[in-house]
Amino acid sequence: STPLNLFIDLLLTGGVSSRAAGCIWRSKVPLKIKVFLWQMFNNKLQVAVNLVKKGWKGKKTYCVCGCFESIDRIFFQCYMAKFVWSVIKEVFSN
Repeated sequence: STPLNLFIDLLLTGGVSSRAAGCIWRSKVPLKIKVFLWQMFNNKLQVAVNLVKKGWKGKKTYCVCGCFESIDRIFFQCYMAKFVWSVIKEVFSN
């Protein structure tokens, strides 16, 4: 690990490391995917739940299922997300 990487890790994690953050930053995926995953696990993605806290007046429902848009809904609870995860499981289990 270079000093720059350590500095970036401290900056992005606020100086507090977590198991998920460590796995994300050590993974061998492009930086933009690491940043996206870090934002997802730290509830920092720009979804309706987070935008409403900042005074956003836009549509608050998720376009796929009509439920209130949150990270958990988009990636895990929505029927489309469940379908995608089942396909991924099927592909990688063979």
